[in-house]
Amino acid sequence: MSRRAAPAEEETPFIPSEPWWRRSRRGQKPGREVPFQALAPRPLERPAATGATPRVKIRGTLLVMLVVAVALGGGIGFAVTTDWLAVLRISTEIRGAQRLSADSIYVASQLDGVNIFQVHPGRAAARIKQLPGIADATVQPRLPYYVIITVHEETPFVVWQGITATTWLAENGAVVAINGKPPPLKLNDPSGAAADSSGRLKPAVLADLKALHAAGLETNELYFGAHEGLYFRSADGWTVYLGLGGEIATKLMALREIKQSNIAANARARIIDLRFKDRAQVW
Repeated sequence: MSRRAAPAEEETPFIPSEPWWRRSRRGQKPGREVPFQALAPRPLERPAATGATPRVKIRGTLLVMLVVAVALGGGIGFAVTTDWLAVLRISTEIRGAQRLSADSIYVASQLDGVNIFQVHPGRAAARIKQLPGIADATVQPRLPYYVIITVHEETPFVVWQGITATTWLAENGAVVAINGKPPPLKLNDPSGAAADSSGRLKPAVLADLKALHAAGLETNELYFGAHEGLYFRSADGWTVYLGLGGEIATKLMALREIKQSNIAANARARIIDLRFKDRAQVW
């Protein structure tokens, strides 16, 4: 049996393809031009950050903070210890000093050579107020090394002439520097009886002196004795014993009445004793 030969395959005629620049992409209609942006290469994307990057940032920030802290600490240490910022006499202004010298106030402050950052105004003011006659004091430091010291001095009230020493006192009993205009009153205490056990003027004596000054006593010089108390000599020759214990206004009123009466005119002696209440005597 003869085998039939297979039909020969028909040869497909060669059809030239379109050039590559005219070939359409998949999903696009033939003949449609592709925009240039679609053909441009995509930019490279930055890879996602890993978990180690924040730690690196934190460590870097801490390192910077540490360096800054060390620098600041060194700068502060230098500022509070350097002699370039030390207080000097020429950089210190002292206000209000009249009886005390400015140099004595500056020495009492103990600020010479002290760094301006180590000045304690309260402590310096307390040292200044220990000076005689200083009622109050303030200390104001100013950068870079200036200081303003303001003092308020006590007003002298009485000169207390004791056995061996002369002391100026204010109305509150504080000691005042012996300088400038003298006080309005003088107390002669030849026996030292006006002093208390600590050597200060007795408060009762000081109180009576203030009352006499307020009443406008005719003389500014008084005396104190252990038995007489306060006494003075008037311009018309009378020696007036006032004693001690107050009631100065009442005693001065009794003094005026006695001087205007016949008792004083007929008295041989020249002593008026007002030491005892309601018992005035003329000797």
